[in-house]
Amino acid sequence: MSIPVTIALLTYNRSNYLKEAIEGVLSQTYRNFEFLILDNGSTDDTPDVVLGITDERIRYVRNPPGYTAPFNGASAIKIARGERVIATHDDDVMMPTMLEKQMALMDAHPGMTAVWTNVCTIDKDGAVMSPYLTPLGPDRIYERGEYIVRYPAELLWPLPSTLIFCRKKLSASLIDSIYYGSIQGGKAPKSHGGLDILIPSLLNTRGSIGFLNEPLLKYRLHGPQDSHQTNISLDPLNTYSTLYRLSRKIPQTKTATPFLRNFSLRYKAQHVVINTPKPTLAKSKISSLEKEFILATQDHDAPANAIQPLLPLSIFLSQAGRKAPVILDTYKVPDKDQPRVVQSLFQWIGRRKRSENLFRDFGGKRIAILGSALISAMLINEAREAGIPVAYCLDSNIRRQGQTMLGVPIYPPSHLGTAQAQVDCVILSSEREHDKYLVEMIRKINGKVEAISWKDLTQSA
Repeated sequence: MSIPVTIALLTYNRSNYLKEAIEGVLSQTYRNFEFLILDNGSTDDTPDVVLGITDERIRYVRNPPGYTAPFNGASAIKIARGERVIATHDDDVMMPTMLEKQMALMDAHPGMTAVWTNVCTIDKDGAVMSPYLTPLGPDRIYERGEYIVRYPAELLWPLPSTLIFCRKKLSASLIDSIYYGSIQGGKAPKSHGGLDILIPSLLNTRGSIGFLNEPLLKYRLHGPQDSHQTNISLDPLNTYSTLYRLSRKIPQTKTATPFLRNFSLRYKAQHVVINTPKPTLAKSKISSLEKEFILATQDHDAPANAIQPLLPLSIFLSQAGRKAPVILDTYKVPDKDQPRVVQSLFQWIGRRKRSENLFRDFGGKRIAILGSALISAMLINEAREAGIPVAYCLDSNIRRQGQTMLGVPIYPPSHLGTAQAQVDCVILSSEREHDKYLVEMIRKINGKVEAISWKDLTQSA
């Protein structure tokens, strides 16, 4: 008798969270599943926690110490017996109807290869930080290739702990490369957020994928997470390079290819900018980015929206004193249904054309910026134009902490709660729509500091 689905719970040295995660799986209203618990060589009392729970669906697999987290995930897929697989994590908690609703959507659409869900965020102690991560709205079904086309604009991130997929639709060679590469000390494929975007995109080349907008998992946000250790310049650059290659395998190739090519240029620019410790870029680097920008904007066969990825670079080049092509003359004003980040970038360019600085009303205020990527660099330049010094940047990514970008030091968010913080306002530089969560995070660290999204500044300047 076939097993409809395998739930694989990946764990390593988090026995304090593990029992709650296991209970979340066992409380699912959908009951017909295999339950794999894959322990990546924990040195705490994880085995005691697992072996203290009796349920015939549980298979406990304990790896020897020293293997990587990607290896643990790949091994789950290789040994799973279910037709579908979901690999969740020991610090997250599935809500009772999560699996039932995912299975129902896939059963209703036989060609669907994957489904993920919205989540609510909780802190290290389990208290709710935000009732949802993605703004609430309708469920979405992306037909073959559609997610690859729409991801760059929507930035709808499939959280791995919620992703259920058809095991046989996933490339066996990819899983083998991760599995055997990890054993031999090799490196897993690079992509933004690990394999978070790559796997759903691969599956989308083979069929539709879906998103349930109801928060069906408690996603725990705390310090030691892989998402806080990604390379924020090379990882997205590699991601968009991968999406560019995948775009050749989907029906929307002609429209997707220029769009994704321009995103690769956008993240190439980010890589150059955020790895510049001095206050300004070398003239040779600015000239190189400007030349590539001009070539991209002169692609007359590209669809109109292919220019969207280049909006940030247009702003940055204008801040560097370059007379980049005025792309608004040919770029269609974004509709109201376009993502807010696109509309905000468009507004920012419009402000610059009218010589309106985003920080013109900030005289005397001491500011910090939450983030250290390209938008943050643009905010630093914008503030300096207005004579407003940026005290520091805040970033939860441990790779960025202790670095300097454009002459501005980068600290962990906890720095805001120290006596040395001394700022009046924190500008949120995120391109994703989770400003509400970020504001709440700032409030918990330092309730006296105001938090403002850069998107709001483009509207009010």
